Amino acid sequence: LLAAVPAERIFRLRTLDQDRFQWTSVTSWPEAVETIRVKPVDMVVVDPLLGGGDPRPHGIERLRQFFPSLPLLVYTDLTPANAGVLLQLGRMGIRKVVIHRFEDAPNSLRQAILTELEHSASQQVLQSLDPTLRELPKELRLALEAMLHAPGDGPTVTTLADRARLTR
Repeated sequence: LLAAVPAERIFRLRTLDQDRFQWTSVTSWPEAVETIRVKPVDMVVVDPLLGGGDPRPHGIERLRQFFPSLPLLVYTDLTPANAGVLLQLGRMGIRKVVIHRFEDAPNSLRQAILTELEHSASQQVLQSLDPTLRELPKELRLALEAMLHAPGDGPTVTTLADRARLTR
């Protein structure tokens, strides 16, 4: 998961289900675009305040334009300056906003992230394969899911067997 939020919110995200969520943080919109291009990213948590200054929707709009299938979750402060930006993002199809200090209790924030992750391409592939995967041994199924989320150098039978702790 990618965190394109100010530094004070990164800690909050990283403390949520450390075994389930692996976060990469960025400090600018160009860095966010480059990270998405070179790493597997299932979802981006964004804030129009990234980079400091006045809130602007441009970075988030750019992410939506470049990566239309990538789920975005807005995690920001509720301020008068932010209100217009949030309305503009709503017109672009952003479905969920988590308000810092109001809606970001650990359970609420975790649930918002999980809800958005259900829309990720990798999750949709897993859901479509679920009837087939359900018949596999648990270790193999979990290893296949892990490889889909973090393919590494390239999926091979040996890598899959190692992850599943099975013989080839």
